[in-house]
Amino acid sequence: EDQVERYARVYLIALVGGFLFPDKSNKWIQGMWFPMLLGDWDEIGRKSWGSAVLAGIYRELCTCSRLGAKQAGGAMFILQLWAWEHLPFLAPQDPREFWLPDDELRFVANPPYGFKWIGANTNDHQAEHSLLFYRAEFDKPWWNQAVWDPYPNEVVELHRLRHPEDQETWLCKVPLICWHMVEWHLPDRSLRQYRLEQPIPASPPQGFRELHAIDLRYNKKDWTRKHEFYINIWENRNQWVVQGAPETRPMGYHDGYMRWYRHFTLRW
Repeated sequence: EDQVERYARVYLIALVGGFLFPDKSNKWIQGMWFPMLLGDWDEIGRKSWGSAVLAGIYRELCTCSRLGAKQAGGAMFILQLWAWEHLPFLAPQDPREFWLPDDELRFVANPPYGFKWIGANTNDHQAEHSLLFYRAEFDKPWWNQAVWDPYPNEVVELHRLRHPEDQETWLCKVPLICWHMVEWHLPDRSLRQYRLEQPIPASPPQGFRELHAIDLRYNKKDWTRKHEFYINIWENRNQWVVQGAPETRPMGYHDGYMRWYRHFTLRW
């Protein structure tokens, strides 16, 4: 039993440090994870790992969008799956061909949505699937090929059946926290994804610049005290659920939200 536990902890360290929260080098695991992953099993299970992963992705996307940035860390495979779904010209072959056979599928209980891409041939070895190739694809009028619709109804319903206790969390306007990182989850800006009408959203919460200025360099802080204000909001997230009217028709070109979007957004 002790040996199994040791193997499990090593696996968790590799999974968390090297897959869910990798650094830009993809070679090192940050030491802050070791005390937690070598500690109490029950405490590990009580953590909200999904929200922490999203906080890491949001931070990396902000960082790599800056002038001069050349790399990004974080769980970029999630962004890749999103891109395959919504930008089909980037995707491998039809994923429906790659579901596991029934005799193997029994080992996977409730596979995640991205599981359908397992075994997909990404053609990494072919010269045409290089950085220059993808840049050329984006130079084409790709917006006509993009899938702008929200997730299909069957996907949304499937997740509601699998995770009924998490449905309200999807619509919580709350900070996502992972150690020094605090990133806001703003579902009021993507309500169509939840089959709700999209009004003009409120201004984003204040303090983005200050939060993005915080990193781990020269910082030996108790983050639970440093981010106490945001932690309290997260722990009371059921009080911050965004409400909306069900969507009953496609959004028109002259809809108030679309006029606001065109005014503030650099589209291409």
